[in-house]
Amino acid sequence: MALSKNKAHIYAAGTVIVKDRGLNQKIAVIHRPHRQDWSFPKGKIDDSDTAPATAVRETLEETGLQVVLHQPLSTQEYIFDGLPKTVFYWRASLVEDSEFIPNDEADQLVWVSLKSALKLLTYEVDKDLAREAVKSVQTKPLILLRHATAEKRVEWADRYSKSVPPDSFRPLTPNGIMQSHLIADLLSAFGVNKIVSSDSIRCISTVSPYAASRELSLEAHQILSELGWSVNSQPGLRLVKKLATLDDSIVICGHRPALPSLAQAIAEELGYEELDASLPPAGLIVIHREIRKNRITIKDVEKFVVVD
Repeated sequence: MALSKNKAHIYAAGTVIVKDRGLNQKIAVIHRPHRQDWSFPKGKIDDSDTAPATAVRETLEETGLQVVLHQPLSTQEYIFDGLPKTVFYWRASLVEDSEFIPNDEADQLVWVSLKSALKLLTYEVDKDLAREAVKSVQTKPLILLRHATAEKRVEWADRYSKSVPPDSFRPLTPNGIMQSHLIADLLSAFGVNKIVSSDSIRCISTVSPYAASRELSLEAHQILSELGWSVNSQPGLRLVKKLATLDDSIVICGHRPALPSLAQAIAEELGYEELDASLPPAGLIVIHREIRKNRITIKDVEKFVVVD
């Protein structure tokens, strides 16, 4: 998902927070005093931000609730103040129970059943969103990430008059470093708790800001590097197939030559027809998995590109 920077189009992102399961599911609905309506938390996407990070940030600002995202919900399209507006939504869950504090954006928050939400919500599109949210599932992501923008090979080699260090030492550019921090916000939005990477510097540097911010360990594997992949791809494929079946929220940071095959291995392991992992630098696909005791199912797939 790469958003146009057209100022004549408004992009926003929000959440439908669902807690509990089955018949006991409750939805968070907020009252916005400035509009005198009942709706869901959402806010405008900044030029350099991603929709998932915006959805989590705006939810926190309007409700005081820290959430993680699950399945994407239907996108809303309408005219607002004479401009086209697109709003992306996700089903979300609470990281921990917190107390709602009334604020200028939302002066009330109520947890209600679907039946009550349909009576309370002001807009028909939000009622449709509520129905969709309770039918969706609490997925866990498996994210395939291409490293952020790195120095070009020729420019890297030209910096050295004699012995050129191994390509695995090639670093991120300043823009790539900026991308890595935006990637950290995106990984946080999906609640990633397991980080796996090629052992190349450009991959490790891409996910290190997130690892540091969450105090998570980082698993670096030579078999996921370009060199390791070119020598023998099978160990990397076996590793990724194993990761696809874990009950964790996972990111795998790798390189352009390997990503399509890694995606295909995941698709085969989880019985999905095809996954497109043709990604630019700082691009990623989020594979939303429903994890049950005896079966893991891919429920949805999203693609994002983090810009500098």
